[in-house]
Amino acid sequence: MVEHLPCEMKYVDDFFDICVGQMEIDEQELLDERSSPPVLGYTAWEQISAMTDDVFSNYVRMIPCIVVSNSVPYPEIGRAPTLIQ
Repeated sequence: MVEHLPCEMKYVDDFFDICVGQMEIDEQELLDERSSPPVLGYTAWEQISAMTDDVFSNYVRMIPCIVVSNSVPYPEIGRAPTLIQ
C-alpha cells in the first residue's frame, strides 16, 4: 500500500494544479477549504471498507463511481466526455 503513495499524491497534486491553473480557483481559498462532516464520515467508511471487505464487495461499491465518472463531461479540465449508452 505504501508503494502507491507517491502515485496517489501526484494524483491529488494534479487536481490541485488543474483547480488553480485551469479553473482559476484561488489557491489560498482552496487550501483553506475544509471537508464537511458527512464527507469525512463517508471517506472514513470507504477507507475502512476497502481494507476489510473482500474483492467482490470493493468492486460492487465502486460501480456507482465508475458509472458517474464515465457519464459526466469534464470539458473544463480537458477531458472529452465519455457517455455510457
